[in-house]
Amino acid sequence: MLGAPLAAVAVAQPAQAVSIVECESHASWYDCDIQPGYQVSAWYVDGVQVGWPSGPCTPGPTRHTVRADWYTSTNSGTARATFVCRA
Repeated sequence: MLGAPLAAVAVAQPAQAVSIVECESHASWYDCDIQPGYQVSAWYVDGVQVGWPSGPCTPGPTRHTVRADWYTSTNSGTARATFVCRA
């Protein structure tokens, strides 16, 4: 019986980490943000640290990865999102 709740927690945590960062792309531009209540100590786009994950991009099939090192008053972690640049 103890195994089921532990498995549920392990599955829920990665989903939550991914969902707190959201990215959009349109008109050869991308913009990512983090949900309210979280602060970001560092943003990375395709492994390169950036000041803010927003800017022009080249439309195509390449999937880009955005990472946020986030923190709150009680917790910290890393969240990721992906996007494809759209025209």
